[in-house]
Amino acid sequence: MCYNSNMKNYSLRKGFTLAEVLIALAIVGIVAAMTIPTLIAKYQKKQILVNLKNTYSIMLNWVKLSEIDNGPMSSWPTGEKLNIDEFWQKYVKPYFANAKLCKSKAACGYNGINVNYDLDWNCGAMWAVSTDDTRLLFMLKNGVVVFLPRNTRDSAGNPVYTNLVFIDVNGTSGPNKCGSDVFVFSRANGSFKPFAHSTITCYSNPYYCADLIMKNGWDFPEDYPY
Repeated sequence: MCYNSNMKNYSLRKGFTLAEVLIALAIVGIVAAMTIPTLIAKYQKKQILVNLKNTYSIMLNWVKLSEIDNGPMSSWPTGEKLNIDEFWQKYVKPYFANAKLCKSKAACGYNGINVNYDLDWNCGAMWAVSTDDTRLLFMLKNGVVVFLPRNTRDSAGNPVYTNLVFIDVNGTSGPNKCGSDVFVFSRANGSFKPFAHSTITCYSNPYYCADLIMKNGWDFPEDYPY
């Protein structure tokens, strides 16, 4: 076996230099900074989809069980006919284990008293919940928040929004915005389902995003706007 000085130099170099270690750590840090937020965002979106689908199933089960005792949902009170205490005690509470009635946003873990859609959920309107007996806000044991708004009237004096149900599928966790984690459902015409429109879609109005997601196999389309 021949021996030369190059073999000696090689045998003496058993590890990396400090500079090489620092460069490697810097590269790892850059890659992590670029990929971890993306992975977290993907996980959060996936969890919202899971919560949305599960919550829809829970709400359907509520309607089914309540209808057994209280008749078809189409006959349940809405708007001005809805008394918050009576509706809660008769139509809602018995069918949700450990559900909590919230007399204000703060009682459900949000900041403040009233549900302000412009500031809180970005749904374009505001309803109080603390004093008016035509609004119902409650939290399920898994943290999902459900809001049935009051009866309001359009320019012709007809009642509107009486059958809408707004659901924050991850509760007080962010972003708390329509189309992102707050979704709109309807209990009109005797069925509970995502709020839909014949011409308006999620791409122009977040009210209709639950409908889009459900029709897309409970998944966000690639061009999902929110």
